[in-house]
Amino acid sequence: MEPKDDALDDILASVGFGRWTVLYFTISVLAAVLEVSNVMVAEFTAPPLHYSCASSPAPTAFTNLTSHLACEAHRATLQGVQQDVECQHFVFNTTVFTTTVTSDLELVCERSWYRSLHQMVLTLGCTVGALTGGVFTDLLGRQRSLFYGALLMTTFTLVVASAPSLLVLLPARFLLGVSMHLVLNPAITMGMEVCPPKLRTLYGSVESVPYAVSMPLLAVLAYGCRQWRLLQLLCSVPLFVLLLLSCPFIMDESPRWLLNRGEVAAAASVIRRGARLHGTEDNLPSDLDHRLTLLTQHENEPAEPLSAKLWSLVAHREMRLVSCVVMVLWFCEGVLYLTLPLQSHSHQSPFLYMALLGLLEVPASFVVIPLGDTYGRIVVSVTCALTTSAFLAAMVALQMLDPTRETLLLSSAVLAYMTMVGVSQMLRLLTSELFPTSVRGLGTSLGLFMANFAYNVPPLLSAVVPPSLPWLSLALNVGLALLSAALVLLLPETRRRPLLQTVQQHVAFQTTRPRKTEKLGSVKYKNIV
Repeated sequence: MEPKDDALDDILASVGFGRWTVLYFTISVLAAVLEVSNVMVAEFTAPPLHYSCASSPAPTAFTNLTSHLACEAHRATLQGVQQDVECQHFVFNTTVFTTTVTSDLELVCERSWYRSLHQMVLTLGCTVGALTGGVFTDLLGRQRSLFYGALLMTTFTLVVASAPSLLVLLPARFLLGVSMHLVLNPAITMGMEVCPPKLRTLYGSVESVPYAVSMPLLAVLAYGCRQWRLLQLLCSVPLFVLLLLSCPFIMDESPRWLLNRGEVAAAASVIRRGARLHGTEDNLPSDLDHRLTLLTQHENEPAEPLSAKLWSLVAHREMRLVSCVVMVLWFCEGVLYLTLPLQSHSHQSPFLYMALLGLLEVPASFVVIPLGDTYGRIVVSVTCALTTSAFLAAMVALQMLDPTRETLLLSSAVLAYMTMVGVSQMLRLLTSELFPTSVRGLGTSLGLFMANFAYNVPPLLSAVVPPSLPWLSLALNVGLALLSAALVLLLPETRRRPLLQTVQQHVAFQTTRPRKTEKLGSVKYKNIV
């Protein structure tokens, strides 16, 4: 007897929602908090500062040493002729920040480019980690990848917070970025895989909540703690909690991953433990092991090397469409997501600006995602992308015609960021639902790779675009938002669609799916979980 459609989803639905599910949700929240705090904290730990040239160790040789933003000191000779020489020491304005990477390591003048590099090495590490994270998530398992990643991330966080020089700080920041995605990838994947089908929209909202609250919390922490080393440690408190919760004595492996590997007994044990913690053991089928065995016989693909899994993403037209479109969407999302937050230093109060942007993610978390469950992921994604492009276009027009209209510019930026976050949250949900279990970790990893690669674009644009043309980078963002809206229309709707196990099932599903996804529940597909 073949298992009926959505069999594993039905089993997880019988387990229900409770302490076991909340643990996975909590892990996802903590991982997302760590991503936001580590990417954005550089706005407070390594901001641009006002400075002046300090006194030389030989004060009798130097005069006129208080020139604003001076990179040179003036040396007076016996003949009274002054000669410009390179300044060796600097005094920094500590009105806003007490200690920073910028001031401690004197990243000004000819060393000022190191400040941009300080931000970029983390995102470059995230780019590498996004690739390796997917590999480890699929090969080692979700739980083990998460735990090992948390151990590495804890180590490199401590190194960053105590780094005495750039030679230590920059490599540690890079490795912190790598390990961060060894945590983020399995956390997101595992949360989606254990979530009961009817609660996936709730999971999407819960998983996106930290993106809504992390920036305001970071702004509050930075306002109260103006010392960059201590701030780095305070931002990592969720990491220490995550490390504890992800240990194998507390967290189980994903039953979907175990089943995909053919470990029926282990998968059954995990499911029974979840039901026992929820008090729903009576809801489980009496022949649970037999049903899971049937699922592995009919649905699992044989073990494949990484090269074969990569090929499976593009071997079939249906998977090729999903893989290519999702990758480009993640790149667009990465550029759009980071452009506005990284402008906090240009405002009078960077703390207030960052907090305001973070608070604007709340509507995307609690309104946009439920709308996606009601009207469909595609419709909501396209609407948010088009609205984002409209507000960004308004900013371009204002900066070209009347850049003094600060209130209108700020309002447009606020609304553009809010709707752009809606696009981001829908994309995360679509990625988890479109890729089957056998390559879900790899697909998520490639998406995160593209997003983190794109995170390097906004700081590069700010360095390349002339200050007289501030609207140019925004015009690029308008184009990316419009491109996102067009590309989303190419993707299949995933509302009320089961999470598939294999690439073959995805191909079969797409070639036989009905035109109206609302009728999915009444259509049967052979060998689909």
